[in-house]
Amino acid sequence: DQTQIDDSIRTLSNHAKLLRGRNLTNLGSQFLLKDTHSQVWDPLHEYTDSSDSRGMDREELLQFLFELSHMRLGQDYNVKGLGDLKHVALIDMRHLGLVYMRKESARRFYPTRFALYLTSHVPLEQTTRGLIIVEPTFKVYAYTDSLLQVALLKQFVEVEYQLPNLVVGSITRAMVLDAVSRGIS
Repeated sequence: DQTQIDDSIRTLSNHAKLLRGRNLTNLGSQFLLKDTHSQVWDPLHEYTDSSDSRGMDREELLQFLFELSHMRLGQDYNVKGLGDLKHVALIDMRHLGLVYMRKESARRFYPTRFALYLTSHVPLEQTTRGLIIVEPTFKVYAYTDSLLQVALLKQFVEVEYQLPNLVVGSITRAMVLDAVSRGIS
């Protein structure tokens, strides 16, 4: 099941030019820096654009996404009443993190905050987490507890040590050249 998730997300990410194989592209690094609303909608835009090539009715797919965005958080919904297209889309939305299903064959699903965020402009995050200080000597101090921010930082910074809410490192010539060689600028 995990391989299917990885393959599904990897295929979508490669099609959107966010990844080249398993490597993050320049567009991929820009995607990680976007606001949450864009991070939710960009893959869905790619997904709906390619719906015709997968034999899915785009209008019915958009209607399902709209319905999903108006469901209640924490409420469980029955899979049984869904048609074929909605069931296929539901499995894909599970892979994208818009619904929670214990496994693909589950009879019930739960919309996540991301699904409810589709038609809303209310921010998911109430506060901005993280602060990065770069000294003139290229020494970097990143105050964050976000695993995503730490992983992104490691693309450019040689980490000297890491504490639960602080990463200290340096921007080195080798790290910059490596990032540029992977298409990140």
